[in-house]
Amino acid sequence: EKTISVNVSKATPYIKTAPTATAITYGEALSASTLKNAAVWYSESDQKEVEGTFTWKEAATKPTVADSDKTKYDVVFTPTDAENYNTVETKITLTVNKAASAPGLPNNTMEVDYGKKKVSDVTLPEGWAWQDEDQDKALTVGTAVAATAVYTGEDKGNYETESVEISITRK
Repeated sequence: EKTISVNVSKATPYIKTAPTATAITYGEALSASTLKNAAVWYSESDQKEVEGTFTWKEAATKPTVADSDKTKYDVVFTPTDAENYNTVETKITLTVNKAASAPGLPNNTMEVDYGKKKVSDVTLPEGWAWQDEDQDKALTVGTAVAATAVYTGEDKGNYETESVEISITRK
């Protein structure tokens, strides 16, 4: 008869199929995306399914549209049986859809005071500018003039609507 010591360590599960992430809209954090359709096994050769959940490692991250389906983000698999299994990480991408309108979208009609003689004299919200070809258009009293405002903010390219045609009338 002999007594021996056996050291049993936790198993590290094998991610057979990484989760897929539901799409989010620009401005939303990764936490707004649901992770689903994953398969985690005991090992590459042992198909015993390991129960648990996937979560975003940095759930507060807010991706841009340029990151869509390109940038990989860390997800963590936490097994239900944490006593016998280690957590495992993998990287996945997700789709980031454009948000509806850029911030500060101007109204499509403006009445300006008599002192404004051309389009470039009319002030737009921060992050917006007049289209180059409209800047020198003259504003005549009582007649509507069409000019296009375009979004120029640092996050340009993340919105469906980044320009608006504005009817400007000088009083």
